[in-house]
Amino acid sequence: MGAWVHPIYSLAHLGIVAWLVYTLRNSECREIRCAAAIAAITAAGLVYDNGLLAAGRFVGLGDTLKMLSHPRYVLHAVVTPMMIFAMVQIAGAAGIGFAQRRTVRVGAGALAMALIPIGVFEDLVGLRLYPACFQGIVRYSRSVAESALCSPEQAVVTSAGPGAASLLCVFTVLALGFMLWRQRGWPWSFLTGLVMFIAAALPPSRFGLLPGNGGEVIFVAGFAAAAARFARRRNQSA
Repeated sequence: MGAWVHPIYSLAHLGIVAWLVYTLRNSECREIRCAAAIAAITAAGLVYDNGLLAAGRFVGLGDTLKMLSHPRYVLHAVVTPMMIFAMVQIAGAAGIGFAQRRTVRVGAGALAMALIPIGVFEDLVGLRLYPACFQGIVRYSRSVAESALCSPEQAVVTSAGPGAASLLCVFTVLALGFMLWRQRGWPWSFLTGLVMFIAAALPPSRFGLLPGNGGEVIFVAGFAAAAARFARRRNQSA
């Protein structure tokens, strides 16, 4: 199942990249342009992520697939923290009062920059990847559940759950998304953040990567929709 769903995810992210680039090029709002650029880079990374998951069974286990798998973790460690800053920028452009304060924006940027080395330490320092096979997907992963063993000789490998950057990103979207809902009548940032939270909570050992990666499609689409919505609002009020 995953062998044909992940290409769909990859194409969906490619469409989101195009949407964000369109918003970036047509918005006069600096905050929206910044948020759209960050989200576009994230979506582009997820095009690669899902594309590699789809191609893994054709590449096959070995040094090539392992080498191609490392950028997935680099992108996650470096780009995910910046989504916190992107959400604050969107909230500011939407007119959420405290998010328009310079101190809040600088603080969000500083937090994002501080989380990058933490993510590098958590995800990249001492990174070891192991073969994982599940739902037709052949990949290299930091952890391997019993259900994803590629051979009887392979051992189960456990790892820590979501890192600090991922959790803070989702909680930031939920908090600011709720404010956008209450103050601007825009529920979609909160709802897409909630979908991501629920999808990420489903254990990959039982459900594989489909729920989490599908949640990422909805999550990043929420950023694209919010950027487009509040770019129009700012342009119309200018």
